[in-house]
Amino acid sequence: QALVDAIVAAGGPVYSFTDIAPADDQDGGQPGGNIRVGYLYREDRGLEFVSRPGGDATTATEIVAGPDGPELSFSPGRVEPADPAWASSRKPLAAEFTYGGEPLFVINNHFNSKGGDQPLFGRFQPPERSSEVQRMQQAAIINGFVDEILAQDAAANIAVVGDLNDFWFSDVVETVEGDDLINLAETLPEGERYSYNFEGNAQTLDHMLVSPALSEELDVFEYLQINSEFAEQVSDHDPPAALFSIEDEPVVPPEASIGHSSTLEGRKHRTTEMRFKVTLSEESEETVTVDFSTHDGTAISHGKRADFEAASGIITFAPGETERFITIVVIGDNKMEHHEFFTVEL
Repeated sequence: QALVDAIVAAGGPVYSFTDIAPADDQDGGQPGGNIRVGYLYREDRGLEFVSRPGGDATTATEIVAGPDGPELSFSPGRVEPADPAWASSRKPLAAEFTYGGEPLFVINNHFNSKGGDQPLFGRFQPPERSSEVQRMQQAAIINGFVDEILAQDAAANIAVVGDLNDFWFSDVVETVEGDDLINLAETLPEGERYSYNFEGNAQTLDHMLVSPALSEELDVFEYLQINSEFAEQVSDHDPPAALFSIEDEPVVPPEASIGHSSTLEGRKHRTTEMRFKVTLSEESEETVTVDFSTHDGTAISHGKRADFEAASGIITFAPGETERFITIVVIGDNKMEHHEFFTVEL
């Protein structure tokens, strides 16, 4: 909340936040600091956080089948927090959002650090990267979690974000990426792929990997290089930023069709009703309206010798309805006539 308040005090927008507090001293970092990942999100521009309470420090969220596709059992919820891969390390936090009616799954990460690895340009070449063992285990878990979502919805919008503590070309990041995710760092020229500077070596530790469906909505991605290149820093990392244009799926209404009808005219000064059945091609969850109007053929709707009463209007189908009827009044006469017709158009 202090960060949210500071943003407002600096003239920024109002954010909401969500996180899950870790068990004391179980997630690495400074003793008693209880470092964690979390989310700040704005709700004034169409983004909605899907809250499903119940997640805690030790309970895993799961991918479950919902009425409209995959859902998180808890949102926010931790991903496999009891797995040994996360021992003394920050647990990933998954959250579900919607934008324009489209679900969005975000998995926020802070993988095991590179502490203990030999330096890239040190005495031993190639350097031993002992910390990579744990990160590979973490990467495999995240990749499997993404695969579970995509198994239920291949067009799901998914973003895997955070400090993966490894390079864009590393085995760790490629394991997270798997066969399905796109690493947005690779959309940049190689000279711009960095978010951290260690001993003069510019490197990419912070990542955004997205599903194919979400990648199609990408407008721009870049690293905001506001820290790593400068002596005065708010953080030692540069934040990656991406803009997406997520559009509502166009709602295609069901098609309407009208059947034929026939009747005998009847004698003069008498009328007969003709009923036409209007049918929708499928049920709709929304109310559907259909315009109709009559048009003269050999039968006419005007003058002293009118054969029917002209009509027009709107047919309203309630949600779930697929059949309605139009009634047209036919006017009788005593004149012997061949078959006559008029049309009702939708």
